[in-house]
This record gives sequence, C-alpha cells and structure tokens, in this order.
Amino acid sequence: MKGNGPLILNIHGLLLDHFCMHNLVEKCDVNHFKRLYIDLPGMGKTTNYDDIISADDILESLINFINKNFSNEKIIIVGESYGGYLARGLMSQL
Repeated sequence: MKGNGPLILNIHGLLLDHFCMHNLVEKCDVNHFKRLYIDLPGMGKTTNYDDIISADDILESLINFINKNFSNEKIIIVGESYGGYLARGLMSQL
C-alpha cells in the first residue's frame, strides 16, 4: 500500500498483474490517496487459488478481502477491462 488518505483499490485486467494498474495510476496526481494494487487470484504472484474456478469466485474473494481488511473505510474502486467488470460487481455487492 502506498500513500495516505482515502483508499483507491486498483483491479487489473484479465491475465495481467498489478503492475499494469500501478503504471497507469501512478502517472496521475494521487499522492493524497492510499493506493493498493492487488493481483487477482491465479494472476501475478498469487498462490493458493485452487478453489477459484469462476468469475463469481473471484468476486467473492474480493468481497471477502475488502470486508476483512477495509470494512470501516470508504473505498474508491478503479478497474481496467476485466477489473472494471469486477468493480461493477463489487459496487452491486458492497
């Protein structure tokens, strides 16, 4: 996690990793935000994702992650491509 202030949760696209979002977002004026760049299950350097077999499973894992770590925070969700699709799912569930 980088920075201070409200949290921006960045979700990358399919078959990518967090670096694609990092390179995009860090070019913006985001110094007054906390930024978290995650790797989706099965992508990047993630491990222990054998139970993930569908988009619903990925969405559920994101919901659980957010509820466990940021349940009392307002979060800005930014998604690129497939990450945007998941961001829409998160907004309908949280």
